[in-house]
Amino acid sequence: MEALIQKQAKLKTEEDKVAIYMIGASRNGKAYDLKNKLNAFVDQMNKIGGRNFSSLALDGKDDPLTQKDPEQNGKDFASLNFEQTPSACGVGRSEPETIGNTPL
Repeated sequence: MEALIQKQAKLKTEEDKVAIYMIGASRNGKAYDLKNKLNAFVDQMNKIGGRNFSSLALDGKDDPLTQKDPEQNGKDFASLNFEQTPSACGVGRSEPETIGNTPL
């Protein structure tokens, strides 16, 4: 039982690390920069391709999957994607600096 409690405490700590890094104490974490880069990428693709791709980095109120969920629709992009996220998932979401060969 004690091992289970320690494991749960460690998981919470790992989730907190992702939240602090990506969201930040004052909403100044890496996810806000990531959101700007993702949206700039979409803008660039729309200009180059003459298309109207929708944003990749949506807040809860704008995301069709979460906009009707009262627990999710008030969250911004950072909180929606990186709050209570295990470290492996957080790293997987935050590491790429390119999409294909295109720098973000």
